[in-house]
Amino acid sequence: MIGKGAAFALGKRCDYGFCFAVQKAGAAFCRRAKTKPNFSWYTDTKPCRSRLSEKAPGGKTMVFVVDVGNTNMEFGVFEQGKLCQSFRLVTRRDITSDEVGLQIRTFFSIHGLRPEDVEDVVITSVVPQVMYSMKNAFRKYLGKEPLVVQENLEIPIVNRYSNPAEVGADRLVNSFAALRKYGAPLIVVDFGTATTFDVIDPSGAYLGGSIYPG
Repeated sequence: MIGKGAAFALGKRCDYGFCFAVQKAGAAFCRRAKTKPNFSWYTDTKPCRSRLSEKAPGGKTMVFVVDVGNTNMEFGVFEQGKLCQSFRLVTRRDITSDEVGLQIRTFFSIHGLRPEDVEDVVITSVVPQVMYSMKNAFRKYLGKEPLVVQENLEIPIVNRYSNPAEVGADRLVNSFAALRKYGAPLIVVDFGTATTFDVIDPSGAYLGGSIYPG
């Protein structure tokens, strides 16, 4: 779920659009919340080094991450653990792999990024209906088999909710990202299509939370 969110830790508050973390990439996606149109190319991020005009040292250096929410799909490019570019598409259940793939390639072209520098693609989603198209888009247009949270990528956080299978991937990812950034204990609040509250105990374990209308 995407939207203006807040993470509270030890009395400190910070506003973010959403948080995304992947252990394999060693990256935490916490972008400051700003009002944006439904579709936009963001330029308020740190430039990527992997440009067409500049060969990135060490070969593949980038991780492409996607957060599929009920209202929007957020795409971000990380390099060396830092977000360098991102963009957003409206979530449509009938979107095709070609629509997604062509937007991704256009985004790379506009920002001078090389698709061949992408090491991994990571997706978290709360909209199962779009996943067939999303996964095929990356296979066809980036030549990558995506890692999907809770499908072939597990979030390394202890889940002590009474029924762990009921916890959405987006809430675990938010909690893990906030834990990595602020430490425990904390409460993570995400103001998206729904408003969610998630609790992390002093040991860093996920305890559960609550969901309210957005």
